[in-house]
Amino acid sequence: MRNILLFVLLAGSVSFARSAFSPGWHNPVAFGMGGASAAVTGTPLGVWSNPGLLSLSGRSAAAVFSPGRFGLTELSSGSVIYIEPTPVVATAILGTVFGFELYRETTLSLAFGRDLTQGFHASVIVHYYHLSISGYGAGSTIGISAGAFLRLLPDLTTGFALRNLNRPFLGDRLPTEFRIGAAYEPAGGFTIAVDLSKDPRFPFDCHVGVQYRLLPEIDLRAGGSTDPSTVSGGFAARIGSFALDYGVNAHPALGLSHLVAVSFSFR
Repeated sequence: MRNILLFVLLAGSVSFARSAFSPGWHNPVAFGMGGASAAVTGTPLGVWSNPGLLSLSGRSAAAVFSPGRFGLTELSSGSVIYIEPTPVVATAILGTVFGFELYRETTLSLAFGRDLTQGFHASVIVHYYHLSISGYGAGSTIGISAGAFLRLLPDLTTGFALRNLNRPFLGDRLPTEFRIGAAYEPAGGFTIAVDLSKDPRFPFDCHVGVQYRLLPEIDLRAGGSTDPSTVSGGFAARIGSFALDYGVNAHPALGLSHLVAVSFSFR
């Protein structure tokens, strides 16, 4: 009975994320900071929220993610990312699987980013979306997203991202989602970030988050969002080239969700 109910919810697009194939569950920085991450630097994992951050990564990096949603194994997912910077262009390969045997979303993405001028970075990302619904069949489509990042001042950055610019069709049109944000880094290891995001089917969502570098190896995160009203927290711990990120999000009606990411950077 539980599987049937979950299938009806997912197939009817009443998803617990904002929309199908949403990237919000795969960025541990955003997850711990209430979704505020469009202009937050210091980790390559922000590519999930804003592709414009891709070319800021000066080292090759790989990561594995495992979000758990509301304690339901049927809503579990897994993600991988590999980033390879070059003198000409930075590239990234991303993959995500979400769902269970009755409903499954698979996304494969290829991203390209470049530092166009000093302090201004832009990227484009191509997504292959595949949706499989038991008893209804399967389908695929291609989506295109873009993002940019600009350092306005030494301690002030801004970023924006557009997802599904081409409004790909997969049973219905996937919406074009817009995100813009800013981050301020005062002295003392603090980062204060604010994002606004808009899905055309929903009101504006405001995200506010803070990150504090407790030690050179440890970051603490907290934040919240307005629609839905959630609070979140998390941390990052680094040992050499390895990093462990953890985030937790509390939804007022659905409970807790968790995300764990393990990453490795080299060269």
